[in-house]
Amino acid sequence: MKISYKLFAMHTTQESLKAAEAERFYRVTPGYLLIYRKAGRKKLAGAKEITKENLHVLSDADRVWLNECSLAVLQDYAKAHQQEILKDSNTFLDSIERELRAEREKMDRGGERGDEQGDGQNGV
Repeated sequence: MKISYKLFAMHTTQESLKAAEAERFYRVTPGYLLIYRKAGRKKLAGAKEITKENLHVLSDADRVWLNECSLAVLQDYAKAHQQEILKDSNTFLDSIERELRAEREKMDRGGERGDEQGDGQNGV
């Protein structure tokens, strides 16, 4: 799963407000605005990218907003790929079930146990 978004900051002006309103995710404050958008799109005039190294400049409210944006993106992805995710989850659970059955059969036959020491205490 590769979902790539970037965070940008701009001074709050009439032009930047107009640009922000065309975006799905934006946050306006009196001094600046933030835009969270898919990577690879045309650069916004006057926008400065906020990289991982610069995240410390964000306020707590900015961080909450950014987390909400990220959650919305992940929810959209999960909804769009629901069948694929369900199939992968079922495959994983089937695999675990087979391994547990094999381990149970070993224990029923009196064979080796899941833990090496045999005392159920992780070797203690």
